[in-house]
Amino acid sequence: MPARLLKVGSSSDGHVSARIVATSEHGVHAYLTLSYCWGGDQTHKTTEKSLSDTEGKIDIMQLPKTIQDAITVTVNLGYGFLWVDSVCIIQDNELDRTTEIAKMPEIYSNAVCTIAASSPANCGRGFLNDHDYYTEHAIRIRLRRSEGLVSDIVHAYPYDHKNFVVEPLATRAWSLQERLLSTRILEFRRNQVHYLCPSTGQYDKSRSDGWKQDWLPRRQFKPLGSSNNHHPETLLGWKIPTTEHFRHMWYSLIEMFTKRDLTFPTDRTLAISGIAQRLAAMDESKSCGTYIVGHWISSDPHNLMWAREGPNEVKDQQQTRRYPTWAWTSVECQVICIYMVYHQRRSVIEPIDYAFKLRDANAPFGDVKSATITTKGRMITAECQIHGSFAWKGKLFTKLAETQIGDAILDTIPELVDSRFVCEVTLLLTESSGGRCPDLAGLILVEDPSHNGRRRFSRLGIWVVTAVYDQRQLEQRSHLLSRLFGESGMDTFDLV
Repeated sequence: MPARLLKVGSSSDGHVSARIVATSEHGVHAYLTLSYCWGGDQTHKTTEKSLSDTEGKIDIMQLPKTIQDAITVTVNLGYGFLWVDSVCIIQDNELDRTTEIAKMPEIYSNAVCTIAASSPANCGRGFLNDHDYYTEHAIRIRLRRSEGLVSDIVHAYPYDHKNFVVEPLATRAWSLQERLLSTRILEFRRNQVHYLCPSTGQYDKSRSDGWKQDWLPRRQFKPLGSSNNHHPETLLGWKIPTTEHFRHMWYSLIEMFTKRDLTFPTDRTLAISGIAQRLAAMDESKSCGTYIVGHWISSDPHNLMWAREGPNEVKDQQQTRRYPTWAWTSVECQVICIYMVYHQRRSVIEPIDYAFKLRDANAPFGDVKSATITTKGRMITAECQIHGSFAWKGKLFTKLAETQIGDAILDTIPELVDSRFVCEVTLLLTESSGGRCPDLAGLILVEDPSHNGRRRFSRLGIWVVTAVYDQRQLEQRSHLLSRLFGESGMDTFDLV
């Protein structure tokens, strides 16, 4: 159970009241949860001071419209308790925040239903709104059937592609795990109310508000093993039979998650922690390994091979990037898992050990203070050169800058001098397909001061071998790299 719930009720005169109560004092009650877009920091959020000053009493009129509407729905459905993250978590108490976020799998899966406020982009707008233009101007036609029955046919609106848009809630990172962990969802979309029962994979086919059609481009979640997706509509009741199933599901979820936005980028690790916690329980093979900030470390070296996705503009994150640098949670951009594209490669590094310190011992799937991977592999020195506006993508040359040996995809934008960036880097070979012309790839590293007598590196990005429309050049680069790595020998080092 969550530590607190919002107790709501309606008196005989229609007055609705709300109060924050501790579940330890009021016992276990059936409750609903709210999934919604914050839309920025919230003045109404619960703090140590506000909870003490008000003794939990809530002035409903001071709440954002979305939370007011959620209270209205809760009361009208006949329930007396509602969980809202900004109200039921003490937002300026780090211990309370991490402890309650660690309970998210239980909070959402134990709720009777999740109210999904999908249409408002911020919580000030609300979701119980007047009909839109098309609804107001719909044409109602009476129809008498041959058997004498009379019914209404509603022509709602003509086809308009602008109407078929992704709802704001579907662009938010936190809402992914809120949806996947929920038992039932009452979704308030812009044009339609949907009732979803993810555990059975069923949508309400009768159109919950009676008549209005709201097209969904496609189901957001498809069953495990479907043609292009490896994630189910819900995580409730699923079992993952093999390591390969686990790997594909996790990589697919990472790519979906990182497409979404966060109000606070520092929440990147926490916003997926509930999914990770539930997946660990679903893993029948028990081979997923130890979870550390978005990665399952001991079982899968492939998960170090992630890359930023697309040429979209990226903020300079060199000063704000979080540690560990080898984790995709350290950057604020969409990422792609290379294994999903090039799964014919095999890993050629040897994980030896790992060490990490949790930020909160009560949140084993949450954030860390530090995390180090000790591994063994082959490394060579190279020169990375970047020119022009696409400052996240560059070329790699041999140390004397004589021959191009590959392409670089950097995690962050480096500091440019005269639109150029030149840096000596270390290339770690992590994957190879083998064969006459091996497909090689790996990490781009920069060396840090050594620790305990062992070399220590931070991640800068990934490298690949490409040569567009030139098979001969591709073979030459692959053969040269194979020779250079073959001559380097194996080295044991730390990634931080």
